[in-house]
Amino acid sequence: MDWTGESGSPKDPEAYWTARDTLAKRTASTPEAELKASQNYGGANYVPWTEDNLSTRWYQHFGTLIASCDKADLRPMPWGVAIYSDTERRKDMLPRPAVPRAEVIDEFATAIYDGTPPRHSGPWAMASLELCLAILESAQEQKEIILQHQCPVQEEDGS
Repeated sequence: MDWTGESGSPKDPEAYWTARDTLAKRTASTPEAELKASQNYGGANYVPWTEDNLSTRWYQHFGTLIASCDKADLRPMPWGVAIYSDTERRKDMLPRPAVPRAEVIDEFATAIYDGTPPRHSGPWAMASLELCLAILESAQEQKEIILQHQCPVQEEDGS
């Protein structure tokens, strides 16, 4: 992901082997999930966003995704979208985030304090998971998968 870690922080290209080395050295008493969790908020290896590292961090991500369309391939990146069209390759950049996952925190706080229904509700989460699983099944089975749990996204005004 252009040498950007899942948390949005820069990765050193010369230390590309570090994650694999860490996993190889883990023991049965330290499962992979525990190692990964240690980097999350509150974990022993968590690196908080500070004034010092804000200018080097991008958006969090969960790995490579490429959407192949009729006239271009789109690749979400930590810094925006890489577009590979029939005639050009370009980057559509986003501004750097001031706070990680600020939109998620704001949505959660608004739902609690103002009673506004969240845009990303339980049914939305089920629809998103269904879509992810359908992509995997479709790729494996080489067939169209009919979705059953899709729902409209809640508008920002609550409608």
